[in-house]
Amino acid sequence: MGLGNFLKSKFTQKKAIEPITALQSFDYESMSLRQIMEYFSSGQSMTADIGISLTRRLFELAYFDINSSNEEQDIAKELLEKLIKEMENGLANSAESLQSYRKANEFMYKSIPRMGRGSLAWKVELAIAKGDDSLNVLIDPSSGPLYPDYIESIGEENWKKQKPGILKALIRDRKRNGESNATIILASLVCATDPVAWNILSPTERINLMSVSKDYYKARAILVNNGILPTQQNALSFEPRRDSDFMGAYLIQGLNDVNVDWRSALSDDLNKLSSEQQDFIFISITPLRIKLTIGMLQDIYGEEYAEAVKNKCISMLKTSWDMGLTGIYSRIEEAETRYFAEHSDDHGLDGTIAAGLLAYLYPNPNELDDDTKMSLWNLMIKVFNADRIHWMQFVRFLIRSEVNQVQANSENFELTETEAEIFGTYGSDVLKKTTIYEDTIGIGA
Repeated sequence: MGLGNFLKSKFTQKKAIEPITALQSFDYESMSLRQIMEYFSSGQSMTADIGISLTRRLFELAYFDINSSNEEQDIAKELLEKLIKEMENGLANSAESLQSYRKANEFMYKSIPRMGRGSLAWKVELAIAKGDDSLNVLIDPSSGPLYPDYIESIGEENWKKQKPGILKALIRDRKRNGESNATIILASLVCATDPVAWNILSPTERINLMSVSKDYYKARAILVNNGILPTQQNALSFEPRRDSDFMGAYLIQGLNDVNVDWRSALSDDLNKLSSEQQDFIFISITPLRIKLTIGMLQDIYGEEYAEAVKNKCISMLKTSWDMGLTGIYSRIEEAETRYFAEHSDDHGLDGTIAAGLLAYLYPNPNELDDDTKMSLWNLMIKVFNADRIHWMQFVRFLIRSEVNQVQANSENFELTETEAEIFGTYGSDVLKKTTIYEDTIGIGA
């Protein structure tokens, strides 16, 4: 169908037609869609220059104009396709002109993912035009895969200015009840491959964050470098350390506790599982916590002390450890070692651990159908990820509260809502006077 027949099917005179008689040649790139349709319907001859100008304008209306309706965009796309065919036919005798025209159109098509309809830049512009908060668009999970094109569209310098605000908004938006440590929250988002966190952080930043239990300050440096956290922590130090047997026994009290906020939040999904699947998930939490604890204690006090605490925990859990926890722990170690050796898996650390444990629970790959397996895998990721934050905050809080430090500079310290939640979970009136929470960014205020 040529332009003429196409317009007969699309063009009606239900609305008054905007006059085009006063337009000069340089005005073709500011025509409205109806003016373009009237021009084509008029049968006027079209020079190559006019065709090039109208091609640019139709690209804008079809892909880049936030004020175009869906119907207008669809019509502009069809007009554009037909115009391009007619222009290429008309330029067939001039190889240089045809090549130049095609090159310009190729550039426009390649610009669509970066700035066109459906791109993150386009969504941000639309939100601003509506008076909405563009940050809500930038941290929406659906925006994650669009970030590479968005960063390219705004340029590296502008991205460096935007990134800190987006990271801070992301941490505040994704936090759950009882979560306050910004470093651990961001690290856990990456462990679960949150689509925004995953796409705005570099591969090196992602690896450093997923290694937070083993090197907290390398992960924290990412937030410091983005101006989210101060260089100097306003929190009690961890020294001196307590006796390893005491610390192991003290940690055991919390190792088997799964009465945490995430359990009630995920109760509907958990209740859909069989009793065997529920038990396996809850049992898996203990070796996961031990693995995290060893990493944190090694980071803070060294490998020898961490190993001594681990041995104390295992000795106190001997019966259950010998009956199955050791196998789960080995699978967690294998999955983590493999992930950090290869780190090419876009499932993230928690997804890799969940896949390893799922294979341990169901060694026969045909034992579950694909949908059930995927549903269980996703739920395991949610549980392990939520508990990762809960447990890391608990252990780091516990160590600080048990080293009998003198009161820190708390005269300007105000208890925020989120910190009050943690005190309710782990703390006491005595601890409030001697412990300052670590790396909060006002996320509970």
